[in-house]
Amino acid sequence: MAVLDNHTNSKRKVIFDQVIKLVSAEAGVHESELTEEISFVNDLDMNQDDCRRLVLLIEEAFSAEHGQNLRIPHEVGENFTTVRQVVDYLLSIKAEVNIGWDPYNS
Repeated sequence: MAVLDNHTNSKRKVIFDQVIKLVSAEAGVHESELTEEISFVNDLDMNQDDCRRLVLLIEEAFSAEHGQNLRIPHEVGENFTTVRQVVDYLLSIKAEVNIGWDPYNS
């Protein structure tokens, strides 16, 4: 990963932590076992339905706090294979994170 400023790194950490909680719950593994590189299918044995549910959980979690309606296009969500891809996508669209951090005003 390229060197990022502290603000970007803190945003990434916040999003990563939230995504890890969701993946942990959906895949049934402890958060400490998850990294950005872990594969949903190859490492966690998640099937297509599990991955679809994960995308729905992400949409709900990142929409909840501020009333933002995050919708991940089907063609994007179906191509997520790792935690890193999800985090990168959420950073790229400046998704609203439900902890009071507002990337739309950053």
